[in-house]
Amino acid sequence: MPSGEQIFNAAIEQQLGGNLGEAERLYKIFLADHPERDDAHFGYGLLCLGDGRKEDAVRNFERALFLSPGNVDYWANLATANFSMGRIADAQYAHLRALRIEPGNTEIKKQYHQTTRQSHTRTNAHLCAHADRVLVRVTRNHT
Repeated sequence: MPSGEQIFNAAIEQQLGGNLGEAERLYKIFLADHPERDDAHFGYGLLCLGDGRKEDAVRNFERALFLSPGNVDYWANLATANFSMGRIADAQYAHLRALRIEPGNTEIKKQYHQTTRQSHTRTNAHLCAHADRVLVRVTRNHT
């Protein structure tokens, strides 16, 4: 019977090799016995994110961060997952937390500014749509 560490390493190998079904099975086995392993939650989160299961990815990144709140990669990937779901404020928060850990990280700064631009674009689009609805109501009331 393989040791826990062997199972974890096999999960990573399967994930890197593109065998996501087997990697997921191995992560689940490993995490059932080792729920305290932040790196396993993170790896499983990456698998879920790559597979399009963004909610599962967020849950695993959050669990990894609960266990290891000072890991900049965990924060950055949580930001990516949230951003991909349109959760701009959550993505910005995670980027800021990552920047507290590594203030000079230019990649995270770039991603943070991208989420900020996206936030402004969505706010402006929402305001324009609201203004159009108000204009339509005003026009209808005066005709």
